[in-house]
Amino acid sequence: DALIETVGPQGTLLMPSLVAARPYNFRATPSAMGAISENFRRRPGVRRSLNPCVPACALGPRAEEFLKGHHTAECPYIGSPYDLAAKAGGYVLLLGVDQDRNTTLHCAEALANLPYLTGGAVPYIDETGETRTYKYILGAGPHRDFIGVDRLLREAGILKLGRIGNCVARLMKGQDTLDLLVRELKKNPALFLTKNEGYFDGIMQRGRIRASQIAAESFKLVVRSSSAGPTLEDVLWHAQRAGAVGIEFDLINGLDAA
Repeated sequence: DALIETVGPQGTLLMPSLVAARPYNFRATPSAMGAISENFRRRPGVRRSLNPCVPACALGPRAEEFLKGHHTAECPYIGSPYDLAAKAGGYVLLLGVDQDRNTTLHCAEALANLPYLTGGAVPYIDETGETRTYKYILGAGPHRDFIGVDRLLREAGILKLGRIGNCVARLMKGQDTLDLLVRELKKNPALFLTKNEGYFDGIMQRGRIRASQIAAESFKLVVRSSSAGPTLEDVLWHAQRAGAVGIEFDLINGLDAA
C-alpha cells in the first residue's frame, strides 16, 4: 500500500517475481522473491511478464509498455522491464536486502556483454495455455558478489541509504546505476566476481574471462595433461580455470595417453 501510494496514480510500480517451479505459468506460479512480491503479484490490476527467467510484475499506466515484449527478447535483461524502467527514469529500491538482490544489476552484466554469461532454454506457459520454450543468450548464471558494488555506488553519489523502522532502504536511479557499472565492467569484467580463490563459481567465471581475452590474441592456450594434474578431473578443472581452449594428453591418471 505504501509503495503504491508513494508512486501515485501517474507512476508505475515494478517488482521482480522470479519463480522456483517449472514450467513457469505467469497466471499461477507464485513469486519466490518474498512476501511483498507475492502479495503484489496477487493484487487486482497487476500484470506479469511471460519471461520465465526473470518475470516482473507491474501496476500503473506504463505496466503494459514495460512487460509486453519480455518473453520475446533475445536476452532476458536487455530490453527487459528492469532495463526499460531504468531508461524511463525509474528508481531501484531495495528494502531490507543488499545489492545481492538487485535484479537490475544483471542488466549491467548483459549490456557489458560479459564473457561468463551463458545461454539456455526454459519452459513457460503462454496466454493460450500452451507450453513453450524460451531460448536466451547472456543469462545470469551462477552466483556473483554484487555486495561489493555498494561502496562504488555510494562514492559516486548514486546510492542513498535510509531507514524505515529497522529496515535499511537503498534507493538509486536505475539508469545512473547502469551507466556507471557498464563503464566499470568494460574496464574490469571481473568487477562482480568474488575474490575468494576457493569459490567454484568465481573460479569458473574468471576462467571464461581469461579465455575471452586470450581468444582476442593470435594464439590459443592449450594445457598439457601431465602439467595440469594427476587425474582427469584435475586436468579438466585446471584447464577451465586457466581459460584453456584445448588439452594435450600425454598422461592420463598416470598412464601414457597413447
